Amino acid sequence: MYNNLMVDYEEKYIKYKTKYINLKQQIGGNLDIYLPTFNSHFGSDWILTGSEAIKQYLLFFNRKDLLKFQPNDADILYISKDLIYSKNIDGFIRKQSTPENSMTFIKGDKSFDVNTTKGPVNYYEINGIKLLTPSEMLENYEENIEFRQNNKDEEKIEALRIIKSLTQDLNMLRLPPREEKPYKSRYESNSDDESSSPKVKREKLF
Repeated sequence: MYNNLMVDYEEKYIKYKTKYINLKQQIGGNLDIYLPTFNSHFGSDWILTGSEAIKQYLLFFNRKDLLKFQPNDADILYISKDLIYSKNIDGFIRKQSTPENSMTFIKGDKSFDVNTTKGPVNYYEINGIKLLTPSEMLENYEENIEFRQNNKDEEKIEALRIIKSLTQDLNMLRLPPREEKPYKSRYESNSDDESSSPKVKREKLF
């Protein structure tokens, strides 16, 4: 019975993967514009969040019907021991005059937001792109929703609730999480207690 269950999940996994690749090629989007910059400047220590991450999940699960919004920028979490001091990243100019935990970089009509964090951060990896888990994104969007002015947030919340249920459906396909201890910010405690250090959990969908 267990083997049959695993076969069912494997077939579902292959179906999602194939449709994701096809849809991604059809729709395209802004993410390809940012990937070279993210990879060259932030290495493997960045995690996609926000609208673009929701879009990638929807493409993976073949739920284009829930894609009622189009991301106009990109949002990432950056796991780092320091804040970002660069004022210019591949032509993207830092909006803030001084380094902060949350910063915006702009080039023409394109921009991306970076939030530096020590974690812990949980994510799935789809096609080599780390995406913040739908549970954590949903919590962020639902927080103080009554004060939000953007009607699109309700559409994103609807999508995240469905995405969350779909990722739970694929639990059997997850690789055992690997843990990585990020560096601490120079502005944070320098405690030597390893047990208090944040972790990054890695789980791949494919």
